[in-house]
Amino acid sequence: MPFKTNLTYILNMPSGLIFEEHRHSKDIKSKMHPSLRREAFEYLFYFLKVFICVTLVFVVLKTNVYQVTSIEGRSMYPTYDNSDILFIDIFTPKFGDYRRGDIVIIQPPADYASANKNFIKRIIGLPDETIGLKDGIVVVYNKDYSRGVTLNEKDYLEKSVKSYLPSGGNDEYKFRKLGKDEYFLMGDNRGGSTDSRKFGPIKKSEIVGRALYQSSPSSKAGGFKLPTYNINN
Repeated sequence: MPFKTNLTYILNMPSGLIFEEHRHSKDIKSKMHPSLRREAFEYLFYFLKVFICVTLVFVVLKTNVYQVTSIEGRSMYPTYDNSDILFIDIFTPKFGDYRRGDIVIIQPPADYASANKNFIKRIIGLPDETIGLKDGIVVVYNKDYSRGVTLNEKDYLEKSVKSYLPSGGNDEYKFRKLGKDEYFLMGDNRGGSTDSRKFGPIKKSEIVGRALYQSSPSSKAGGFKLPTYNINN
């Protein structure tokens, strides 16, 4: 049978006739040419779901895991300076204690509440310790150092820096016993920091969180490194 006759036969097979009859129907058109409006809606709905999920995750992290804060002032200079940006860990401290050397964000003490901003300081004294200043040096008494030990703060203070009372002078600071949930805080800029030397110890419940990572300026970006002391933490 000639090729032409075979082609004519195939095109006129019942299945071919059925396709010819229905190929313009709405059902075939909807499958062959999907609605652009429906596709746009589906894509929009997909991205909306992604946006909502990302937003919810961000809110949960922002309120329960970390906070971003910009430093105002120079009380922590030279470790941190004005306008530096830090990520603050507010999650892990809930399940443990703070350490000596941690840099923490605290709620403003009662006498400074009108400032309407948090303070940033370093933890120097831990719960149940006795802390004092003698000749510009921090002295710590605890169960392991019943005779007291001068605190070596070489990791963040120059040797020439002295820790006097805010008003200055060489007078010995009245040694203070900390409670079971109290911390003694000081700024690294000892001559320009209002801290526990002025407003006393801070309770754990008044600490918002601790420095985790510095993001700005880029030249100082990096995670927080705990200092090494000549005394237990």
